[in-house]
Amino acid sequence: MRKGHLKFYLSLLLLVTAISCGGGSSGGGTGEASIRIVIQFPEAESKEAVSELMSTRQSVEDIRIITITIEDGFPTIEKTFDVTDLPLEERIFVPVGSDRKVTVRARDINGLLIAIGSTTIDVFPGASNTATIQLELVGEVCDDGIDNNEDGNADCADPDCDGERCDPEDDSFVCENGECVIPTPSPTPTPPPNESLCFDNIDNDEDDSVDCADPDCEGRICRVGGVSGVCDNGACRIIDLVPSIDDLCGVDFTVTNQGNTTAPASVTQVVFFTEDDSGNPGTATANIATPSLSPGQSVNLNADIGTTVPSGSFCFIPNCVYTIEVDANNQIPESDEGNNTIIGLCPG
Repeated sequence: MRKGHLKFYLSLLLLVTAISCGGGSSGGGTGEASIRIVIQFPEAESKEAVSELMSTRQSVEDIRIITITIEDGFPTIEKTFDVTDLPLEERIFVPVGSDRKVTVRARDINGLLIAIGSTTIDVFPGASNTATIQLELVGEVCDDGIDNNEDGNADCADPDCDGERCDPEDDSFVCENGECVIPTPSPTPTPPPNESLCFDNIDNDEDDSVDCADPDCEGRICRVGGVSGVCDNGACRIIDLVPSIDDLCGVDFTVTNQGNTTAPASVTQVVFFTEDDSGNPGTATANIATPSLSPGQSVNLNADIGTTVPSGSFCFIPNCVYTIEVDANNQIPESDEGNNTIIGLCPG
């Protein structure tokens, strides 16, 4: 879709010798005279074509054949030259007269039109009779119904127009398979299936990886022996800290890791529900450091009522009620966060 700048010139000199041959011409005058034709070629590099709907595949380097046609009111004169034989010398005789049209076509070895140019010249005996013609690259204009590059195919029928715009008023039309159409949108690709469940022991997406072994399951819920966990690096990791009370009034209790993965150190919180001398409700809290626990490991801990409840407050009203919550700061992702808290009661 580009034309050439004018940077270098090749001159085809058609040497002229005035010859009197008699006879008239439509442009006036009598006899014939020879003409000298100078052909200026476009440069090898291209620039933007005049028409945005033009497709040009050939370049100046492909030019092999020059055809010069002279016409206007008398039988057409046509000469063809092989440009590999430059410099070129040839005589062309033209009936004397005005406004003789000179057209030059440049083609490749297969006869495909690459560039064209034309001018008019007044031909008189004894005059310089020189015609300077600037060639312009020719491409197939894809919307004008004309075989611009004379390859036997017009517009979308020309392979040069494939994928090019073919309607000057509607950019959505392009040449496709020889026709000017609105392209059919490419179908939205179907995303690859993924592992739909990560705890059913089935290879749902048929990629030879089951449940947590499938990267699709990373970070998703899994189950081992009916206990929920999280897929982590190809395995179902389960951490489940559970408290149990050993002595209601001594507030001795046990924290157990029921999971299959070591639980890091955490905090267990015991909260006593209290009243002061005026009967106003309140709480007293004991935060107890809990060590890291391996799968199945337990640790025994204690919260003393007397040292936790401050002076001036009472837990026995008449009974002392408290809660024990493991992983109170929610540091550890557990398979079951719903079993972290239990309630204790010491009768008063």
